[in-house]
Amino acid sequence: MEVAVIGNSAVNTGFAVAADLAMAGHSVRLASWPGAEAALEPVRRRGGLELAGDPRQSVSGKLGLSKPALKDSAKAALDGAEFVFLDMLAPEFEARFSTIVEHLRPGQVVHVNIHGYWPALRLAPILNAAGLSGVGPPPEKWSTLNYVF
Repeated sequence: MEVAVIGNSAVNTGFAVAADLAMAGHSVRLASWPGAEAALEPVRRRGGLELAGDPRQSVSGKLGLSKPALKDSAKAALDGAEFVFLDMLAPEFEARFSTIVEHLRPGQVVHVNIHGYWPALRLAPILNAAGLSGVGPPPEKWSTLNYVF
């Protein structure tokens, strides 16, 4: 599967997802949020991401050095992605999502990883303003974290 991972919160969720999915055989493109490009420099210097811990808690079942493709922009990472994983802090949610919404395409599945409240519901105004109405889960499932475009 073609995967885009954008961002890496303080608990390194974005990096862990990118490393694990790449080790599982997916084509993973990793980018930072605009203005946070320096976060990828240690990954470039090391030549990848080190996945550590209990391999039973990973999708790949593997540990070690993983080499997702590093991209210079979220737009480049999103191009052609089937699955999009977004990692950010709750206070940044709307502002960060607004920087990429124009690059999302029909058919992409977007998973939002934040430690906050109602992330899918909070996306609705941004999606509507971008002309992407009728997108996402029905109101009775607004607590879900996934949107399908």
